[in-house]
Formats: sequence, structure tokens, C-alpha cells
Amino acid sequence: MESRRGESEELGEANPPLYGDLLREIISHVPLLHLLSAVHVSRSWRLAVSLSLRDDPSRAKPWLVLHFQSPRDPSRHRARAYDPHSRAWLHLHPRVPPRVPLRASHSPLLFQLTPSRLSVSADALASSWSDLGAPRVWRSDPVVASFGGGCAVVAGGACGFEGEPLAVEVRDPISRAWTPAPPVPEEFKGSDSATWLSVAVAGDSMHVHERMSGLSCSFDPAAKIWEKPFRMRPDPSIFYSEIVSDGEDLIVVGISGEPERVNGLRIWRVNREASDLDLMGEMPKEMVESLKAEDESLPSIGVASTGGIAYVYNPTRPIEIFFCDFSNGGRVTEWGRVVKMDGWDSMDRIVVSCSTVGIDDLRRVNAYY
Repeated sequence: MESRRGESEELGEANPPLYGDLLREIISHVPLLHLLSAVHVSRSWRLAVSLSLRDDPSRAKPWLVLHFQSPRDPSRHRARAYDPHSRAWLHLHPRVPPRVPLRASHSPLLFQLTPSRLSVSADALASSWSDLGAPRVWRSDPVVASFGGGCAVVAGGACGFEGEPLAVEVRDPISRAWTPAPPVPEEFKGSDSATWLSVAVAGDSMHVHERMSGLSCSFDPAAKIWEKPFRMRPDPSIFYSEIVSDGEDLIVVGISGEPERVNGLRIWRVNREASDLDLMGEMPKEMVESLKAEDESLPSIGVASTGGIAYVYNPTRPIEIFFCDFSNGGRVTEWGRVVKMDGWDSMDRIVVSCSTVGIDDLRRVNAYY
């Protein structure tokens, strides 16, 4: 008995339990995916993981998520997620309803639309879905905005035989019914679908933005009122721009020059009180060059943003992806390059989104490196 006790004591001294600051320091270097099992070790480990995630700002950086679907068979779906903390890509098997094309709206909203239902997922991992029923007007390419709690807006994209291509409907979160609202302003006629419109939700309003002209307008879903459209083009040389939201604020990302001779990419914050735009930063020239396609042109850009991080890419060639960090105030504090992802098929439809990711989100999907 004495010899066994001695062996036990020696083992205990050789392998002391991990706890406190030492445990938290180790956890700070462990990728989020690998912490899924750590929370089940003990109560102290679960607390250490929780505190590490709370206190480490790098853990809160939004993930970039790319969904791949075969254009012939949408059920052939796969996804990859980029963890900025570990600078690594993960393979995902999200719970995406089969046989329906996946679409992205404002980050992190994903949606699927059929004649019988509109389904939305409020996280970029597509780990959970809500069925909002079917809007009354059938639409092929609408703008979709979600405000949480079951409130949503669909605008434009109506099929020609439905009559009004700019039709708008609002889903009441209490009655769960879709009700008509004033159509998108006439100024957007000819650019009445998601192909031409960028959408963002800032505060309690939906904002639509014509990518080529810079024409913008806001819609209040509670009052069902459109504001007067205005031109949101901070520089006359901007020929293409996207809008994203940063909490209550709107962010504009635009490229200037010409598609064959792009001379810059800049980012602005919309100052509504002063009816002006404040320049936040400009992408380094070498990054702009890397965004161009093989023919050295850049006719458009894609932007996915939330939580003070914006991912910028070329929609026709999402090999080079860059990010800018404006989470610490009014200016961009960092530009960076996302680690290149291997093994993507250029024939697939690619849907891009981003969102903050926690352990519970990863627990709902099958993820691995």
C-alpha cells in the first residue's frame, strides 16, 4: 500500500493538474475547433475556456465562410471556413436544405427561396435555419433583409408576369404574415434585383445601394416608409461600390478608375448627421493588383463584413482574399491577406459570407481541418 501511495504521489508531482493562468495561457494558443472537447474535461477547464474566449480580442474576429454548390445539382454542397485566429481553413458540413440554391444577403444572412417558402440562416456557418413562409409575390432574384425575431423584408426581383418588379413585402413577426409595402423607389427601375443591388441592415433600417451608380435609399420596415434616394458616391471616379453595416453605421467600399485600369480601393464610413462620408482607409496598391483577374481587369468586388472586419475579394476569381480591420475606431488599422485555400473547383457556385463564430456554432456543424 505504501509503495502504491508513493507511486501515486510521484505521478501527481510529475503531472500536476493544469489550472489558473497557466491553463488559460495554453488555451489562448489552441484553435477554437479543438476547444470543443476541452470544455468537457472539468468545470475549471470549462471556465478557463470561457474566460479565454471573452478576454482575447483575436477570438472575436469574424470568420470568412465560403459555400460551394454545383450549378447543376445544388445538393452537392460543401463549405470552408477561415479562422483568423489560427490562420487556417476548416472543412464544414453545414445543415443546408438540399436541392435549393443557396444565396447570401447582408452578412451573415444566408437564404433559400422557393415558391413555397423563404428560409433564412442568421449565421454564416448555416448551422440553423428558420422557415419564414412564402412571400405573396414570386421573385427570382430579390433583395432580402432580416431584422431578427421573425421580421424580414423582401424587395424587388419579382418575375415579369407578377406585374411590379419593384414590389416590397414585410413579414410581421407577430402575425407571421407577409404584407405589402410601398415598392422600391422608381429611381431604381432597371436595377431592381440583387444582381445590381447591394443591401445592408444598419440599426432598424434596410439600406439598398445600386452598385454601379451609387444611388442609395433606406427603408423603415416598421413604418413601411422609403426615404428619398440620394447618390452615395464619395468620389466621382468610383465606378463600382458595395455597402455593408457596422452596427448602427453604414460602410462603403468602392473601386475607382476603370475596370481595365483600376487605380484604387477605398473604404468610407457614412456620417449621417453631416450627410457626408469619412475616409477610413485605402487598400495597398499591391493588394489591388492581386485582386485583378487574369486579363488584368477588375470590373467588380465582393465584400463580406461584420464586427469591424471586412473581407474583400474578386467575385470572378476568389483566390486572393484580403481583409481590413476597422474595429478599433474610425480608421482602418490593418490590411492583411487571407491564407490561400487549396482545392476549390472553379465550376462551383460560390456564396461568401462572414460572422463571428463560437463553440456552440461549431458544435452544430461537422467541422475538421
